[in-house]
Amino acid sequence: MTTNTLAQKIIDLRSKAEINQQELALILEISQNRISRFENDLARPSNQVTQRLVEFAKMFDIEITLEDMLSTSTGDVSRRRGNKKTTS
Repeated sequence: MTTNTLAQKIIDLRSKAEINQQELALILEISQNRISRFENDLARPSNQVTQRLVEFAKMFDIEITLEDMLSTSTGDVSRRRGNKKTTS
C-alpha cells in the first residue's frame, strides 16, 4: 500500500481485490455509504470493521495487519465536517 492514510489503504485494498464499494460493503456487512465515508476520510471504521478488513485482505493474499490499519494518520475529521475550531 502506497500511502499511510487509512482511507487510501481501504481504497488500495478494494482496488487489489477488484471490487466496488457496494461489494465491499456487503462483505463487511455495512452500508456502501460508510465505505464511501471511510474512503473520503470523513469517518473511521470501528475496530470490528477494521478487523474484518484485515481478514478480507488475507483472502486475497494482501499482507496487512490490524496494526498496519490502525497505525495510520488521517485528516482532521471535524474540519472536513465543517466544524470550526474555537480558540479561548
